[in-house]
Amino acid sequence: MRSARTAEQARRRRLGQFFTPDAVADFAVRVLEPHIALGAEGDSPRVRSSNGVRIVDPAAGDGVFLRAARRLLGDRVADSVGLDIDRAAADCGADAGVRLGHGLLEDLGVFDVALGNPPYAADGMRCLSGLADGNRSEDAWRLAAHVLGQSVLWRHRVGCEAPLEDLRARRMTRALAAELHRAARFPIEILFVERFVSLLKPGGWMAVVLPEGLLANARWAFVRDWLEASGRLHAVFGLPRLFARAGATARTALVVYRRSFPANGALDQSTRGPVLMADAGAEWLGARRPVNDYLADVLRGSATICVSADALRGQRWDPQFWNPRHANPLDGLARGTVGLGDFIEDITYGPIVTRRFPREFPGDVPVVSQPQFEDSGINLAHAARVESDGIFDPPRSRARAGDLLFPRSGVGTLGRNRLAVYDGDVAVNVGCFVDRIRLCGVNPWFVWVFLRTRFGWGQIRRVIHGVGMPNISFDEIRALRIPLVPADEQAAVETAWRARVAPLHEALVRACARREKEAPLRAKAAEAFLGLVRELEGRLT
Repeated sequence: MRSARTAEQARRRRLGQFFTPDAVADFAVRVLEPHIALGAEGDSPRVRSSNGVRIVDPAAGDGVFLRAARRLLGDRVADSVGLDIDRAAADCGADAGVRLGHGLLEDLGVFDVALGNPPYAADGMRCLSGLADGNRSEDAWRLAAHVLGQSVLWRHRVGCEAPLEDLRARRMTRALAAELHRAARFPIEILFVERFVSLLKPGGWMAVVLPEGLLANARWAFVRDWLEASGRLHAVFGLPRLFARAGATARTALVVYRRSFPANGALDQSTRGPVLMADAGAEWLGARRPVNDYLADVLRGSATICVSADALRGQRWDPQFWNPRHANPLDGLARGTVGLGDFIEDITYGPIVTRRFPREFPGDVPVVSQPQFEDSGINLAHAARVESDGIFDPPRSRARAGDLLFPRSGVGTLGRNRLAVYDGDVAVNVGCFVDRIRLCGVNPWFVWVFLRTRFGWGQIRRVIHGVGMPNISFDEIRALRIPLVPADEQAAVETAWRARVAPLHEALVRACARREKEAPLRAKAAEAFLGLVRELEGRLT
């Protein structure tokens, strides 16, 4: 039974299917309900046709959004249309108007409202690589024609014209094959963003669940620019981590948006009202409070803030970036600050080796990857060990005692603010998701402990982003601010760590190596370290 469930989860991950809870679908409809009556001719709520509104979901799954719209809006819904590429899902949603079909390709017309949760981080574009390699299916040709020939966002991203003549003639050339391989890696959720907007009538509304990476990452700023030019962002509501059990770790948000009218191209900037934001903070992400309570707070307005459209222009759209609690993380710090980058002598990450794994190259050099980070330090008890000077041990990323090791991604490390100073006496290297930072002119133990205080964590939390997992860049690490503290005070932090934390941490490492009971030691070591954090925070406040 369990293996069958695991296989089904793996199949859904390949399709990018992380089905939406009923509570979120209901929330999306409730958010749009005040605008449902708005028609295409203006802002008067009386212009809607008496026949009701047409609603579409081109990535409908089992129809949860369409079913919520029918249940909550009743006879105000004239028609609901959904498509899904998965036959089992489409069959489950048949009662809500879902049928089998490709949501990017079918001709559906235009609608008053679009609702949904498109696939993301999926294999939905992999057939384009198959097409280039000789698998010439009709569906793959149709998808290629859509992506390379019709998608505005694809053409904007690649910055060049695809070999359209070869594509129209279905003639596979080297140039076309190269474009197809590149397109296969393009995020399918971006194409669905464009699709949702294209299905709306002028003045139509959409509420779509998207990964926060699209709203935060600099590389996807062109998507946000395109949306801003095509309509008006109305609200972004961060969602609790609802899809973790299905294997999706990305933070998501409900984006509420209105398409522009054709008369003036884009909605008049002077009439743009403030954008509503709500951040699903740690109490919601950790599922320690019922999701319905959070959604109810958002609907009441008690969990929302307003951000001006001018402030959003050219900026990130993710709610945590605009959360007032995180907006000024250094408030209350009683010392002047300086950029961490002023002290970084060198920063790099571990080797990226495609389709090979450290276990294939056994040796004596430990690799510090994400699982090696404890609250109290680096634990090499179960680290992979690779051959010296091999492909997983390049000299550029070797760590030595005193180097700050900073996970650059990961929910359990970066997402929990776990970093450490390496204090060992054996040669180690770092994994591809860990940054090795060599500092000069500042005590690395002081930097480590400071970044765990609310002042440091507030800065990190504000800038981390990601689609599949949280990430932080070299530039964002360099931009972190640390307080100006005399050298003797910095050294005192290291001394305290060695006296109060290191013995407990070493006992934890020994217990792990012997596979003895480790949980009590881990808790003691973590509490000793957090005691240092609290003390430093108190001195700096």
